[in-house]
Amino acid sequence: MRLRQSYPGTVERDLMQPNPEDRLDVPQRGRRLPLAPIVIAIALLGAGAWYFLVDDAPAPAPQPPVAAMPEPPAPARPAQPPAPDIPPPPAPAPAPEAAAVVEPEEPPLTLQQSDPVLREQLEAAGESALLADALEEDNLVERGATLVDVFSRGMLLHRVLPVPAPREKFTVAQEGDKLVIARASYARYDAYAQAAGELDVATLVATFDMARPLLEEAYARLGYAHEEFDNALIRALDRVLATPVVDDSAVVEAVEGVYRFTDPALEQLAPLQKLLLRMGPDNAAVIREKVAALRAALLRQ
Repeated sequence: MRLRQSYPGTVERDLMQPNPEDRLDVPQRGRRLPLAPIVIAIALLGAGAWYFLVDDAPAPAPQPPVAAMPEPPAPARPAQPPAPDIPPPPAPAPAPEAAAVVEPEEPPLTLQQSDPVLREQLEAAGESALLADALEEDNLVERGATLVDVFSRGMLLHRVLPVPAPREKFTVAQEGDKLVIARASYARYDAYAQAAGELDVATLVATFDMARPLLEEAYARLGYAHEEFDNALIRALDRVLATPVVDDSAVVEAVEGVYRFTDPALEQLAPLQKLLLRMGPDNAAVIREKVAALRAALLRQ
C-alpha cells in the first residue's frame, strides 16, 4: 500500500467509490487520468460497439416460448420515525374595508416556471459562492424534494447534491497506536459550514411557505403522499440533530479497503450522520445550530 505524507503526522489516501470519504488509496502505475472522462469514454465506446455488432450479427435462432414468471412484489418501504406537521404561516391581518383593493388573482406557479422565482427568492438567504453556485442548477424544486426524501432516511445521493465535493483528500493521523480523522480533513468542510451558518432562516421559511405546493407535488412524484412532505422535512432535520457529538479524536480503522469508525455506535449511524461526523466537531456544531433554528422557525415555535 502506498502512503503519501501531506501534513505533519498525517497519512493521506485517495478515496474511491462507492463512498468517497472511506476508500483507501489503491496504487497505480504511471500517470492517472481523471476517472470520470475514462468511464464516459468506455461507456460511449461500448455503446457504439454494441450497435455495430447488433447490425452485423445474424438473426438469432428462434427460441421456444418460455412461460412468463410472475413479477415479485415490490419491497415495502421501511417505516420511518414520526415527525410533526409544519403548520401554515399565520394569515395576514385583514385590511380595513375602505382601503381594501381587489386585485386580480395570479395563476399558481408551476414546476416548469419555478426555477427563476426560487433563485430570486433565495438570493437573499446568503452571500456565499456555494449558495450562488447551487442556485445555478436546474429543477430546484425537484432536487429539493429528492434531497428531503433521501436525507429523511439518513441516506446520501451525491448526484443530486447541488454543491461540489471537497477537492482535498480525506486524511487520517496517527495518534499513538490509533488512527483518527486528521484535522486537515475536517478543514475541507469549513467553507460548507460557514455558508450554512450564514443562511437567513426567515428567508428559508418564507421560501418554503411559497414553494410548499410545488415541493409537495414533486414529492408525490417520488411515490409518496404529497401531504407527508413536511413530515419528511422535519424528519431530515431531526436526523441531523440526533447525530451524536464527538470530539476531534474519532478513532477509525481500515477494514477491507475502507475507513470505518471503531466505535460500533458510530459505525452503525446513517450515512448522513457519519458525513456530519467527518465534518469535524466545530463544523458540525454550526450545522446543528442552524438546523435547530430552522426547525423551530418552520414549526412556528
